[in-house]
Amino acid sequence: GEALASIRTSGPMSWTDRSMNKFLLLLLLLSPFATASAQSRGLWHAAGTVGTAQRGTRFIVPEHAAFFQLDTTGMRGLLVHAIEGTVRDMPMAQDHIELPMPDGSFRVFRFLQTPLMQPGLQARYPFIRTYSGVAEDDAAVTLKFDLTPTGFHAMVSGLPEGDAFIGPTAMGNSLSHQAYWRHDLAPTAADVN
Repeated sequence: GEALASIRTSGPMSWTDRSMNKFLLLLLLLSPFATASAQSRGLWHAAGTVGTAQRGTRFIVPEHAAFFQLDTTGMRGLLVHAIEGTVRDMPMAQDHIELPMPDGSFRVFRFLQTPLMQPGLQARYPFIRTYSGVAEDDAAVTLKFDLTPTGFHAMVSGLPEGDAFIGPTAMGNSLSHQAYWRHDLAPTAADVN
């Protein structure tokens, strides 16, 4: 105890002290990422199936989907402080979000708020925000998402399985969401003609 403390305070730092300091610095730098990622993952709760008590009308009915309940108030709180920029600013993105994928897994993305509306229009509709991001582990995997009063909507591109989507399970229900692959959508009459 005391002997070890006196060794550390007297003389130059040993190799292990420098290594420990580097480790602690790395831990300190990564902790906001771990906290934000853990916070966003905690907002999604697996729902199993759509359920018979589903509120609202379903318009998007994929063959296969993973179902989740989203804490939209918590998500809005997480996104409110996002840095604003353009897709060219993505290398400076420091905010992280963890999103559910159609297979039930989660994926971490770095993101920025990327407004589409002119400032005056944005001021009139403060609850409509748009964001862009890239996967933390693969910058070729891109993300576009928004959070509106109707719910959370996302499109993930660049995945080997194809495009993935997250959106409300039914119109009028901003809590129940589904994650699905584009290839699990049945063609519509417009697609066939």
